[in-house]
Amino acid sequence: MSELIPFKDKYLNEKIVLFAPGPTFNDFSYEKYPELKGVKTCALNGVILDDRFCDIFDLWIWSGDIDIPQHPTPSYNYIMEKMPYINKKIIKFVNCWIDNNIKNEGLLWNVQTQIHPEMAKKLGFVRYNQVVRNKPTDYYCKDLSSKKSGVCIDTGAFHALQILLYMGFSEVILVGFDCGGNHSYKKYKKYENEVCDWNTPSNSNALIEYWKKFKSWLNINYSSIKISVINPVGLKNIFKNYSN
Repeated sequence: MSELIPFKDKYLNEKIVLFAPGPTFNDFSYEKYPELKGVKTCALNGVILDDRFCDIFDLWIWSGDIDIPQHPTPSYNYIMEKMPYINKKIIKFVNCWIDNNIKNEGLLWNVQTQIHPEMAKKLGFVRYNQVVRNKPTDYYCKDLSSKKSGVCIDTGAFHALQILLYMGFSEVILVGFDCGGNHSYKKYKKYENEVCDWNTPSNSNALIEYWKKFKSWLNINYSSIKISVINPVGLKNIFKNYSN
């Protein structure tokens, strides 16, 4: 049974700001967008490393790469070091299974998830499953209640959006989803040596195409949901610009 079930429609018709660790995240401030103060917030992946906001997030979704241990998430060690200092009130989510297995035997790269389910449980995470590409074309799951369901493997952004929409949010404002490999937290000296090996134009273009397909699915399955972007880069002309 999915551990996400208790969160189904928990935040029905509420608004949330979803933060990703793209460079434009560094341009965001509540001084620029005072109307968003008090709106629920969700961090994705390495956003939790930003000392400006790490204490104010309501939710944190750590999707990360799945090709572990061959290719660990660039921010993995930084996040594990940060873990003891993360606000205990934040509800934490992490992907622990690929098609309900720790290892994906032969379907992709014969790999395992970044964090073992038992470790995730001890750290207080709500654990979830993701599904691989060799599913039917419509592989974005809307109902995440069943054991066989899961979030799409294409990008951690889809993990977050699928989970938040399952939770019932009716409006999502995106910040820092730049579709590139540079990360906002590299501005801090302690993270400046972080390396992301998929930071290439071809990978960025592929990610933008994934977003277009995902948007088409959203149009059909969540036609009443409002999604907008602050300072869009890669998502320009895919979602509406947020205006305050």
